[in-house]
Amino acid sequence: MTRFSFGLLLFVLVFGTAAAVRPSPWETEYRKACNATLFQSPTAALKIVESALRRAGNSDDPWVIALRLYRAELQGLSKGEFSESEAILAEPLPPALRKTEIEIRRLTGLAMAKHSRGELHDAIAITDQMVALASKDVPAMAAHAYYMRGNLGLEETDIRKAIRLAKKAGDATLALRSEALLVRAFESEGRYAEAVEVAERVLPDFEKARLAGVGTIAGNAGSAYLSLGDYESAREYFLRGEAIARKLKTAHDLPVWLDRLGDVHLAMHDLNGAARWYGEAEQLARLHGHRQLPRALSNLAQIAIERGQLPQARRYIDEAIRLGMKSQEREDIPRARVIRASLEMAALHYDAARKELEDVIATSKEDPFTRLQAETGLGRLYAAQKTNDPAERHFARAVETAIAERDAIKEDYRLSFFNSVENLFDAYIDFLVDSQQIEKALEITEESRARTLAEGLNIAAAKKTLDAPSIAKLTNATILSYWLGTRRSYVWTVTAKGVSIRQLPPDAEIERDLDQYRKVLNDGSLSECAPRGQKLFQMLASPSVSGLAPGSGIIIIADGKLHSLNFETLVVPTPRPHWLIDDVIVTSANSLHLLGRPGAKHTAEPALLLVGNPTRADAAFGPLPNAGQEMQMVGTHFPRKKVLSGAAATPKAFLGAAPATFDVIHFVAHGVATSRQPLDSAVILARDDTDHYRLVARDIIDQHLTARLVTISSCHGAGTRAYAGEGLVGLAWAFLRAGAEQVIAALWEVDDAATTKLMNQMYAQIRRGSDPAVALRDAKRTLIHSGTSQQKPRYWAPFVIYAAARRDQDGSAHAAANDRPDSQHAIRPDLNGHSGDRRFDPDQLHHFNRQSSAAARPRFVRPFPVSALPLA
Repeated sequence: MTRFSFGLLLFVLVFGTAAAVRPSPWETEYRKACNATLFQSPTAALKIVESALRRAGNSDDPWVIALRLYRAELQGLSKGEFSESEAILAEPLPPALRKTEIEIRRLTGLAMAKHSRGELHDAIAITDQMVALASKDVPAMAAHAYYMRGNLGLEETDIRKAIRLAKKAGDATLALRSEALLVRAFESEGRYAEAVEVAERVLPDFEKARLAGVGTIAGNAGSAYLSLGDYESAREYFLRGEAIARKLKTAHDLPVWLDRLGDVHLAMHDLNGAARWYGEAEQLARLHGHRQLPRALSNLAQIAIERGQLPQARRYIDEAIRLGMKSQEREDIPRARVIRASLEMAALHYDAARKELEDVIATSKEDPFTRLQAETGLGRLYAAQKTNDPAERHFARAVETAIAERDAIKEDYRLSFFNSVENLFDAYIDFLVDSQQIEKALEITEESRARTLAEGLNIAAAKKTLDAPSIAKLTNATILSYWLGTRRSYVWTVTAKGVSIRQLPPDAEIERDLDQYRKVLNDGSLSECAPRGQKLFQMLASPSVSGLAPGSGIIIIADGKLHSLNFETLVVPTPRPHWLIDDVIVTSANSLHLLGRPGAKHTAEPALLLVGNPTRADAAFGPLPNAGQEMQMVGTHFPRKKVLSGAAATPKAFLGAAPATFDVIHFVAHGVATSRQPLDSAVILARDDTDHYRLVARDIIDQHLTARLVTISSCHGAGTRAYAGEGLVGLAWAFLRAGAEQVIAALWEVDDAATTKLMNQMYAQIRRGSDPAVALRDAKRTLIHSGTSQQKPRYWAPFVIYAAARRDQDGSAHAAANDRPDSQHAIRPDLNGHSGDRRFDPDQLHHFNRQSSAAARPRFVRPFPVSALPLA
């Protein structure tokens, strides 16, 4: 039975059979307004209600009373506050209506009025009345009553009950709206991954049904992504929610999404952008008496502290705490107190800051993120006072909390987590460096590096103590480990003899220089690249590599925007300008810990799995004129091989070819790299019998590989998005996660003809016994010194070699077979649950064809979660 038919049945029971035959015209108007709320907006519904009431005049028809109550509720929703309408909603109904749907309507509006002022306990008590009334006297409204209690209290039990009752009543709309409440419920409980999954499942259904509330769900999904450290996705969803709220003039949502957009910009260290969004949120919340006002004020105080405007910060934070204390909910008070402690520290009032933070820790035992921020604050406070032992203790506790929270997240969503706590690691590392604990500082960087990658390889998390010089000795290389910080950046130089450190400029300065250099590299010659390339060489590498013997190995453990730089393209100024690749052999790695992982034994006659030159599966991907030639050339170097070419080069065929049994895997095809969902990056192959043609990164990680080398001969195989700690995530990362020891992939677009030459020469040397890193470097240098147009970096520099295992000094592996995880026991969690084709939003997709002719991550302070107002 539909919800409308239940309402009609209720009318029969209360007002008589004759009314059922000829229902009141005002009930029809009331139902029209309800539908307008569901499918348009409260503003649209309010127009219907006001038009009906003008025509109804002083009628005492029960449905006119219902319309008056609904007008009060809608006015509150449209304005974002209920001060003018609460008195109407609080007035008791005539006795004859107190056990009807109309009473449920009155209680609904009254509960929302209480909630809008932060009187959460009173609001929940009213929804308890609704549930009791519906259960006993108005069973047709039971699902709605549980929906409202779940909507305001965010209890999963109530929401699940609403879903069941709505489905039982045949009310698919209410069932779907109830399911959407789970997004906020999970977000409020810190179950961010589940919140995201529900949001992305129900949003298409909301849009298909043309239901209002899309903006609210999008904004709540943004809040969950924000807490996961995925700022790119968060910003996308907040902008979507903000745009819908402006269009529909839903004042109860708009201040929330404005404030959250400020969080995203603050997280990305864009103080001006954050101040702009926070300021607009504050103005709108103040205008409407919105419950978001205390939080917006706290955020403005945080901006003022960053800018050194301490008196202004004091005014903001005092008002925020005063208003917050008036609210029954008081959910933002601990956060505001942490900000006030920052203000006291900035004013050098250390005792006041310490007392504030210690009290927050003592009273926030159930809120790990507030406690983490307070512990970080105490670490910074004691560090500023040069009191090292308590500083180290509080920083260490904060790191333990961060790692525990990260490990509790569903694995699909762990990649971005350390983005959200980089302020903690920045402060801790600065303290350790200042206190001359150089090696301990390097160990702390390793706490956040490549944890997801290591888990996929069944490797224990990084140990508290790290023997970095021993790893340098085993790899026979100089290791450069970078950390880009907001105020200070560092590079550790690790050799067999020890560890040294050098301070670098802040990340913003480094990233600016990198962005400028990438523009020159796009089509520049050595002479054109030299000025900026030499500047970056002096900044990033000069002291560490100066004096190394020609052909020495260096291993780069990058951070932040450095993941987009091929260090081979740095320009060494003496004796005359030349590329760094002419002096050293460069390899990239995700962490020191992974470099300690032993590789597999060398295979005398390696087997090749060669996949590529597929038949065209999608008009978006043009032909590759040299793909067939590359396939033929690469194949000639391996007597033992399996070739999947043309129509046979499908994702299904690759996965069914037992890729774990091959020593070398090589792809010749187009590639796509997605920024928002990097595990949707794919190699574009031929269509299989299930109509799939994308070999997707999230399917690759579910494989168990033992390959010594995987080469992705396509554009952007390295990926386009870097996460704090994990590095670039895309196809290369996926193959490393699956077990490959070394992966060659491109940072940007590749040239079809030059790549064919490069790969042919590289494999020729590999078959003669060269290590892949050496072979790749020599092949590149052949192009560099060819005297042709292909000497430009755009032809040879895209490809980088990534290592997730160490090699002996002669390039061979030295591990016993039992050092590698057994395929039956290796941890290979599925990050999706199914294989096959993925459809991409063009705005989220970096789509790069391998060309036949010449042609950041943010760092931040973790925001504190705050729920939006309920759906109307």
